[in-house]
Amino acid sequence: IGEGPHGRPVLLTLGDYPPHALIGGPSGTGKTNLIFAWIGALAARYSPAELEFYLLDFKEGVSFARFAQGRRDPSWLPHMRLAGINVNTDREFGLALLRFLAEELRRRADAAKKHEVSKLAELRAVDPTGRWPRIVAVVDEFQMLLAGRDVVAREAADLLNRSQALDVEVNPESA
Repeated sequence: IGEGPHGRPVLLTLGDYPPHALIGGPSGTGKTNLIFAWIGALAARYSPAELEFYLLDFKEGVSFARFAQGRRDPSWLPHMRLAGINVNTDREFGLALLRFLAEELRRRADAAKKHEVSKLAELRAVDPTGRWPRIVAVVDEFQMLLAGRDVVAREAADLLNRSQALDVEVNPESA
């Protein structure tokens, strides 16, 4: 994903384990540009049948507009399943996305159990007629979901904890 402080490449692998990443840093350090580059690289590598994006932006509400069809630009990224644009403080919308993703994780876990497999590639092999794309969900400023001491924050935290959504593996020494 770039060079580390000593000029060595920093690799970030999303695979069967860990399947999640958390990008953090101060404002203006390139987090959004990293996300854009990552989305582009993944879309170039995988077809829409193999990869789906769910993007939600609580910060400005427009960061992900470039990937969705719009009035000024009718082009769009065919991998896109959700581009939450102008949601700003609509925390319930974000919670609905987390619920959907949790249900999809349950569906996949049930299918894996039924077919006695533990990896997505194995599931695809034993159930080639099933629909098993990789899912990349990006929630920019996700801490908005956890803001406040209310039902939305509690359920969002519970859903994130249950899916182990904050596991991260960044290995600057990998080749």
